[in-house]
Amino acid sequence: MSSTDITPLKEAVDRARAEYTRPPAEGETKRILPLQLYMEESEWELVWEAVRALRREHPGVFIQFQETTLANLMIDELGDLESAPTLEELAERLRQIAESEGPWLVSTPLTNIAVPEPAIQLADDVVLWRAVLGTEWMDERFGGGEDDNSEFTVHDLLGDRLPRVTRWLRFAETERIDTGVGGQLLTIEDGTGVLALARARAKAQYALAVWSILAPPEEWKLLPDLGIWVQQPSIQLGQRFKLREHEKWIPRERVKGNSIRFWGDYEAPSADVLRTPFEAIDNLERRCSQALLSAALARSQASRASRFVLTERARSIHVAIECLCEPAPGRSGAYHRWEIVAQRFGVWGELGKRGYDPQDALDVQERLKNARNVATHGADAALIDLGYPEAQQRKMQGKNRYALGQDLAIAAVQADLTPLIYAVGHVVKELFLLMSNNNWDDTLFEAQFQR
Repeated sequence: MSSTDITPLKEAVDRARAEYTRPPAEGETKRILPLQLYMEESEWELVWEAVRALRREHPGVFIQFQETTLANLMIDELGDLESAPTLEELAERLRQIAESEGPWLVSTPLTNIAVPEPAIQLADDVVLWRAVLGTEWMDERFGGGEDDNSEFTVHDLLGDRLPRVTRWLRFAETERIDTGVGGQLLTIEDGTGVLALARARAKAQYALAVWSILAPPEEWKLLPDLGIWVQQPSIQLGQRFKLREHEKWIPRERVKGNSIRFWGDYEAPSADVLRTPFEAIDNLERRCSQALLSAALARSQASRASRFVLTERARSIHVAIECLCEPAPGRSGAYHRWEIVAQRFGVWGELGKRGYDPQDALDVQERLKNARNVATHGADAALIDLGYPEAQQRKMQGKNRYALGQDLAIAAVQADLTPLIYAVGHVVKELFLLMSNNNWDDTLFEAQFQR
């Protein structure tokens, strides 16, 4: 099929539609399936060829849909037509569909979070709405049911509402499940449905990253997370270990690490802090907003040792620095600007309390750059996570440049990550506060990177 010839695909869809609408023969049990499931594998190749053609020739239409949604929508549209359209005609039908969709009201559940008020407006089109417990017996016992008129508040703020999320779920006669969901972000999103959901999830993830920098969780409190998958973990089981006693059936060595710790919910900060990431999103055309949101998310990923391995964390902390300090699109010099802004906000002085002197700070950054480069470009990246040979020297790009195996060892990279994660978090926090108090002024933001 050429990039503009839809006829073979239309014929395949018509064949599938004939099977889809065919009444069952006598004695036949026919399942009612979506039209797409009547397409054969070879016919799906025609579908994907049409998707690729649309990407090449009509990219403005292609980007309005998630790719799989677009493929399924093409089949539905062709099934409704009498004859095969041109690619241009099909693209126009898809464009009209995209323009007709939205705006949407989207609920993104948040877990491991305790929301202080029933409903908090974070922006004109964003509300944080506290979850209810969701079972009669718990409502009565703890007063956690319909204890407020926040449904009316939400409707007044957004002009619409969705069902309120519940922390506890029960399916039929099963036991009650604690989902850990403490609230939901209600946002208004434009565009097609699938992309609206993706954008709403992204807003929530950026918000959680910023909140965790501006108001970190207290000791033994969890970081908040998206609550789309539940149940979220909140009980930490220690990894048990002991000295190996080879071929000893009755052990004599003590088992260590046999611990259980219960972690509490993140206590959401004050409304002005909760609003800060959405102020940045509302000013997304400003370079300072882009840089701070990007850096906050990458720094959050670098800090989550329970979720990401060392190589991922080393990459993420350098992503945070480069996003925060990029001089302009396509221009180098991020690390020089990082030195200036880090000094401006005194991060290395704070680290002196943990014994780091100025030379230590330089060494930490140089060692982690090497670790990041190996983690990003090296076949031996896995050795950073699994144990780099201490005596080995690793050749780095550039003449006579080597990284020591002892600097790429697990304990060494972990130790170096700690001060740099702190430094980036401190600078991002100070810049967020500065920009929020100064109307997201790009000129003032740029001045922080100049001597």
